[in-house]
Amino acid sequence: MIKRITAAGALLFMLPITAVCDEVDESVVVDQLEETDVVEVAPQSQYFIGLRGGASLLGHDDSITLNGNVLDADESEFDGMFGLDFGIYTPKRNSRIYYSYEYHQSESTFKDQPAFDNEVSLHLINADYIYRHDKSITPFAGLHFGYASGETTSDAGGSTDVSGYVFGVQAGLGWQVMDDFGLEVGVKHTVLPSDRRTWSTSDGQGNSVKVESQLKGLTTMFLGATYRF
Repeated sequence: MIKRITAAGALLFMLPITAVCDEVDESVVVDQLEETDVVEVAPQSQYFIGLRGGASLLGHDDSITLNGNVLDADESEFDGMFGLDFGIYTPKRNSRIYYSYEYHQSESTFKDQPAFDNEVSLHLINADYIYRHDKSITPFAGLHFGYASGETTSDAGGSTDVSGYVFGVQAGLGWQVMDDFGLEVGVKHTVLPSDRRTWSTSDGQGNSVKVESQLKGLTTMFLGATYRF
């Protein structure tokens, strides 16, 4: 005898099959999600340019001899400076290496009267370690070395120059204002070539003046801005 299957019976018969199919489909989806590889983008190095300005104390030891009398120059005072930087941040942003050009100037005075102009140009390779590099405020400290050329000139005529390798240290505090733009303030000290030079000039009456000049350390306080790209 053939029994007739009613519509209700057919529906009850299909329910378990549908449930099994749904369960299989969900497990397949879960397995596919688990097997999907998540591609992580590795951090990359980032170039930057910087501009700095501030005040520098260019140490010098000058003296003049006129008519057998020796007169030493006054103590050095802070004067203006500027610098340009170009370099690269490492992938973790916890250090940077960069080239910098700096220009410094000062006057040698005797009894508060200007006598000589001193100019120094620096070509430096710098390396900084950046603390708290994942924060907006980032202290930094580093070393630098390079080459310096300096010149001392007199308006009355005569000059001398000196050049050589230099080295020094720097430290400061950076503030990352935006993703690619930051500000920093710091201090830098450079040991300059210390050769003592003897040269001649003249005073206002045309008398010959013997001059001895020697550059000493260079201390800089600066405010800078950097742009990363």
